[in-house]
Amino acid sequence: MLFKPWLDVPAARHELHDESSDDEQNHPDISDELYEFSSDKHETESEQIIVLCDKMSFDVMLICAYPLEAILLACSSHTAQIGSVQVRFKAVQGSLQSIMCPIMSGEIGNRSVAWIRVRQVPAQMAYPFAEYLFNILRPKSTVILTCLPSIESEISLLSTSSCSLSEDLQSLLMKPPNYVTGIYAAVISKAELESLSAALIAVSAEGIVDHEFVEDEIATKAATVLGKLLSANSAIELNMAVFRKHQAPHSSMYV
Repeated sequence: MLFKPWLDVPAARHELHDESSDDEQNHPDISDELYEFSSDKHETESEQIIVLCDKMSFDVMLICAYPLEAILLACSSHTAQIGSVQVRFKAVQGSLQSIMCPIMSGEIGNRSVAWIRVRQVPAQMAYPFAEYLFNILRPKSTVILTCLPSIESEISLLSTSSCSLSEDLQSLLMKPPNYVTGIYAAVISKAELESLSAALIAVSAEGIVDHEFVEDEIATKAATVLGKLLSANSAIELNMAVFRKHQAPHSSMYV
């Protein structure tokens, strides 16, 4: 497997702060309750990664592309926001931009999981971002759910060498050469280097990045594969009404 880009990323500089902060970022169908978290920062003159979350330990960390969070919301229960990651960077035109990625917790197939809804971040910040996620959530395994418009099948997989796959899941593995970029490549690379179990579910979707449209049938198949990767104790059922509700804001431009 070939993953890029991260090899030329400068090492992250870490600075711990004891102060607490309120995360006021709201999420659909989540209460307005305020949370207090320890603040952890990666900072340069024009770049910042601010993590607002207490250090925890989860069996599974899920990283999902912005439009695919609808799948997780449609098959999870006891959902709550437990923190956030904010990425600040200088855009090409020189203006400062900010990306907020909420950290959620919930149960999927009776498995306790934490998931992070991410947008693509600048290449030079992808690997430091991945390091923070592993440091804060300390997962035993990781699953990535993302959109790839150019894959041959509706659902495809990539995995680290430490990830054990059943025969039916092995049949979904992408054939090399294949490239994964940005934060998803950084997460897979970090897991491989640390000999951690990680798998990436690539969902066939079309559209503008972060606004891709996923068909109902493909979403259902993705949820089934997710359940197998999680070794869920019960079958994962996709609530189609919830899925369509949360996907609507991303796909309205195609209607």
